[in-house]
Amino acid sequence: MSELLLEKTRRELINQSKNADIVKSYGTTRYDRKNKQHIYNSITNFNRIDMNALFKGNMLSFKIPVHGETDNYEVEVLFEGVCDDIKREIKNNKNKFEYKCVYRALIDSINRQNIFISCSCPDFKYRFAYWATKDHYNSGRPEVRVADITNPNNSKGAGCKHTMAVLNNLDWAMKLATVINNYVEYMQENYEDKFANIIFPALYDIPYEKAVQMNLFGDEELANTMDNPEDVEDVDAAIEKSLYKKPESELDKLKSKIGKGALESFYVFSNHTREDTARRFGISMSQLAELLSDYDIHKRGE
Repeated sequence: MSELLLEKTRRELINQSKNADIVKSYGTTRYDRKNKQHIYNSITNFNRIDMNALFKGNMLSFKIPVHGETDNYEVEVLFEGVCDDIKREIKNNKNKFEYKCVYRALIDSINRQNIFISCSCPDFKYRFAYWATKDHYNSGRPEVRVADITNPNNSKGAGCKHTMAVLNNLDWAMKLATVINNYVEYMQENYEDKFANIIFPALYDIPYEKAVQMNLFGDEELANTMDNPEDVEDVDAAIEKSLYKKPESELDKLKSKIGKGALESFYVFSNHTREDTARRFGISMSQLAELLSDYDIHKRGE
């Protein structure tokens, strides 16, 4: 578990909001007001997932559009460990990747993992962003200005009514699972190299070529082919050829080692300095600067 996810689970955030102060203008808590918010659940609303962060950094970050009582906002959710959970579900499903593996893994991660949330609404910005940053569950821009007027005692709950709507109603997880499932299948069919080198190892914890040789998927035709020693040599030669790649540059090696998602989460979604970040990943300040420039990452608040 990373240093980022230390404090709050979904259940803890909900319970904190259930026991919050009553909002005078509502006569209820923000949590009780959640049902008056409408979550947009079309698949197109979830097509901005950072798949690189998911399959390289084991971290899922996405935004959910919410139609509030006064305007439209976006709730940003971030949690990690999803690939590990998908991997477990695939194993339990006889090594077969299916939609149900993704959906079950998402539900398990959402309920079990520590979670980051934020909302684009003014209520979250001025009343909750500071406490969410202080308690290590803010997925948005870190807020260091104390909410000494709007929420001095952190008694108004864990978030606005839009974040509570998202945390309480998990119907959106089905759409999210569909997007991830479709992406994996599309990459397997159209970008086999990226699927074999990045996605497959993240989901099966084994090199793609080794899985083929082991007949992991029960392919009878492949199994019959592998019974012939001459064919085995041909397969080995093909694998060796496919593994030959142009030597990586130093920058490419750093990108492969760290990944945008891990770097962005540690550097952008927290209060860590460049020195902290470089030390965390065992790289020099100049290497960090090169990575940040290549990814076009600029720390929020600086």
